[in-house]
Amino acid sequence: MQKSSCTPDIVKNSLEMLIYFHVNSAFSLPSFMTYRASLWDTIRLLHLPRFI
Repeated sequence: MQKSSCTPDIVKNSLEMLIYFHVNSAFSLPSFMTYRASLWDTIRLLHLPRFI
């Protein structure tokens, strides 16, 4: 049994966002570092409320 039914959805959404931003970054390599930082912040924002 899954402890939380919300976790799979969060993982799926994160993977979709990761793929989406990764594909877009391929066309804008100069902004690669900014993309990495914003993606990391997004993932942190998605998971931080879970631990509060």
